[in-house]
Amino acid sequence: MVADIAADPRWVDYRALAAEHQLRACWSVPIKGAQARVLGTFAFYFDHVRSATPAELSTIERGAQLASQALERNLAVQAMRESEERYRTLVEWSPEGIGVHQNGVMIYANPAAAAIVGARSALELVGKPMIDFVHPDDRADLQKNVEVILPHGASTPLTERRYLKIDGTVIDVETKGGSIIINGAPAVQIVIRDITARKREQSALRESRQQLRVLSSRVLATQETERRRVAHELHDELGQALTAIKINLQADDRLTKGARRGLFAENIRIVEEALHHVRGLALALRPSMLDDLGLSPALRWLTKQTATRNALQIQLHAPTSLRRLDPDLETAIFRIVQEALTNIVRHAQASLAQVTVSVNDPGTLLVQVQDDGVGFDVPAMRQRATQGNSMGVLGMQERANLAGAELSIVSTMGQGCTVTLRCPVRTAETAA
Repeated sequence: MVADIAADPRWVDYRALAAEHQLRACWSVPIKGAQARVLGTFAFYFDHVRSATPAELSTIERGAQLASQALERNLAVQAMRESEERYRTLVEWSPEGIGVHQNGVMIYANPAAAAIVGARSALELVGKPMIDFVHPDDRADLQKNVEVILPHGASTPLTERRYLKIDGTVIDVETKGGSIIINGAPAVQIVIRDITARKREQSALRESRQQLRVLSSRVLATQETERRRVAHELHDELGQALTAIKINLQADDRLTKGARRGLFAENIRIVEEALHHVRGLALALRPSMLDDLGLSPALRWLTKQTATRNALQIQLHAPTSLRRLDPDLETAIFRIVQEALTNIVRHAQASLAQVTVSVNDPGTLLVQVQDDGVGFDVPAMRQRATQGNSMGVLGMQERANLAGAELSIVSTMGQGCTVTLRCPVRTAETAA
């Protein structure tokens, strides 16, 4: 029977264990069989032909227990080695920099960490003080984080910090740290990601946006200046010329008799219409009351003119006691309301619109333009705007941004639209 068992490749030979307990041989296998003392899933055998005595069975049972414990230890060690190998592979191959420092000294770094700080290999970092890789201005913050991590086994949130490469170059990194145990002592494991390129791109994007904003501000300011100049030219020069022609025609009309008086009357009517159109164009380009009287009178003129020219009822709720605002802010609000009313007339099919101006708190001015029209899909509208098919909306948003204001557009199909502008109150005195 011994030969048969020994020849079976499924069996594990425990000769050393059997010798320790004065047995000739002992095997185990995860099946049940004849002449076996079954413990759990293992069967243990001895190679005597006679039946085992109680003492021998007790010895075999003890051997089985020891064998089972040894097997469990071997399996645990093997599993731990496999786990360590998987962890080591993940860490070594990770594109993120991973390092461990203990008592302020680097004891491990993966290849990615070495590449981030410009080291030739990970071993070059081992033994170096961790603080040497942190920008001097950020070292105090790092020390505070370490003092929090180690005693409490905590971890830090993802933090942006400046690091120093081996050659002294400053880089921007995202880092996160946590407490671990190495050889029975606490240590800190850190994960770092080089974000220098991303920060550079973000900075360039911010600068580009700022340049575009400055350019946009200058374009709008130049546009308003040109509108003001043309309006003045129309009103003062062309308007005065037409008025003089009208006066001359009226004088000639009084001195003329007969059929020619009808011709003078027709000419006077044509001049009066031209004069009316010139004044209208001048006001449309730049309403003089916006410069002379302020926002509320200008909005009253705008809503009245819009309602008169279109089949639309417009209600204005604006305080007559509103103080003069910064001229640029008054212009921005007026143009945004003007564009909103223009969109209502063109697209909303509305019968009623309301313009409301109020000061909700001492520092914020609220302007709302509402209508009872057909409404629209706001995301689709914004998509069209980004494609250049709705320049009016882009103009409103840009004016709001330049004024430091918040513009929101809310609409539901069949339920009209509400344009809301919230802006900080800047008076003319403050601007001066």
